[in-house]
Amino acid sequence: MAKPVTLIVKDVIGCNLCISSKDGDKLYEKIKEILNDGGRVRLSFKGIDIIIAAFLNGAIGRLFGIFDKKKIHESVRVRDIKEGDLLIIKAVADNAIRYYKDPARHKAILKEEGLCCD
Repeated sequence: MAKPVTLIVKDVIGCNLCISSKDGDKLYEKIKEILNDGGRVRLSFKGIDIIIAAFLNGAIGRLFGIFDKKKIHESVRVRDIKEGDLLIIKAVADNAIRYYKDPARHKAILKEEGLCCD
């Protein structure tokens, strides 16, 4: 098995704040490319000061829409991260897994609650 590719999040997004969903998209594209090529990823959050769920939804949550849970858990690792931020990653992953099991149902609920427009 090939050696994992280390992505230094700060270098990928160009700053120490993981707060933008657009920055999450940048990281997602890098991860997706590596996984599509059969590789593994090690995400280093060294030097990151703030991480929010919006960033992680874009970077990690979306992966569950194209890869199965087993593939992600075997192929993506995180390091250099605060314990509290690791809990946010777990929550994002758990929510994404539930969402992608039945996205139409979740969209209908959001629409019914007036939280979604399509």
